[in-house]
Amino acid sequence: MHVLPVILVFIALVLVGVTLVVYQQTSDVQVAVNLVEHERFVKSIAATLDRLENKNPGAEETLTFRASEGVQTICFTKEESVAFPWLSLQQQLHSEKNVFFQPSDYSAASLSFSLDESPLCISSPFSLSFTRKRNSTLIRGASLPHTCEALSLNEDATIDLAFIGQGYNNENVLASDVHAYLSTLFSIDPFSSHEEKFNVYMNPTPFEDCSVGSYIQCDSTQLKKAAASCPHDYFFLLVDRSLLGSLTGTRSSAVDNYAKIDTSDNTLVLVHEFAHVFADLYDEYEDDSYYAAFGLTVDNIPNCAELPCDKWSGVLGTSCSKDCTLSSLYRSTDNSLMRNYYIPSGKTFGPWNEQLLEEQLGEHS
Repeated sequence: MHVLPVILVFIALVLVGVTLVVYQQTSDVQVAVNLVEHERFVKSIAATLDRLENKNPGAEETLTFRASEGVQTICFTKEESVAFPWLSLQQQLHSEKNVFFQPSDYSAASLSFSLDESPLCISSPFSLSFTRKRNSTLIRGASLPHTCEALSLNEDATIDLAFIGQGYNNENVLASDVHAYLSTLFSIDPFSSHEEKFNVYMNPTPFEDCSVGSYIQCDSTQLKKAAASCPHDYFFLLVDRSLLGSLTGTRSSAVDNYAKIDTSDNTLVLVHEFAHVFADLYDEYEDDSYYAAFGLTVDNIPNCAELPCDKWSGVLGTSCSKDCTLSSLYRSTDNSLMRNYYIPSGKTFGPWNEQLLEEQLGEHS
């Protein structure tokens, strides 16, 4: 008997077995990743519906949602029983859900919405229009322009940022400004340790529906439509310096999930504004005349406290300094990015704010 051929056959069988094991493990990991992405996909739609519940009737948003790459179709229904061909009879008869996915391996969901037509089925990419009615939010399919460029994609990303420009006649200049802001953002803790969590997109089509004065005032519906051409959890409008001319004191601002940026300011302004929308951090200077109208309390402001500043008790490097959004509240450091980023002590968030941002980044793990 020839021993060598037997040994070679044995080695081949071992290699095949190892390959199958590795393949199975890789497949299992990919399935787990897809299921996590699917859960985030459903949560992002639910979060949009929740946000619109607090809007006045007529408020509209058009958004593109990123699903697990395995999801082919999403269907919304208001019927008590559904009959989608990819669902088994058991799933059709016994489901109390109203949002379904193809393939059916991806679990159905139960959300609160209304429809013009039922079922409403959308294929990837998943672009949806939301309109707030008196007692519900109406969902429709959206036809979006394909004007979106990916500037930075990361395999492990869970947060999408999108940029729009007003006053830019050259998309290369807009892209250069975007990269400058990203370079600043990812040089600041805790974002410096989480760059891989972010995808970045840009709509190169010039936006024209904002006016510039002491504030940047925009048609919010048109602005959100422009942002919707790109996947995004948060987006930024950059107003080119050429529109600002000799204006001084134009104030950047943030609301909901977006910020409007005066590009003549220090690039740290975007980091400051992003902290507003990303982690709900408030300004750490006193502005009673502005904020008093909102009926804010200390419970609404995570980075401000009443005496004796128990919120950050035990956090090294913190203090209890007067004035934080309201004159009656206190901040955790003498200065930070949320107070005055023009001086050296304002180039970081400080220990307590970094902890709050880190917690929010953890929500996107």
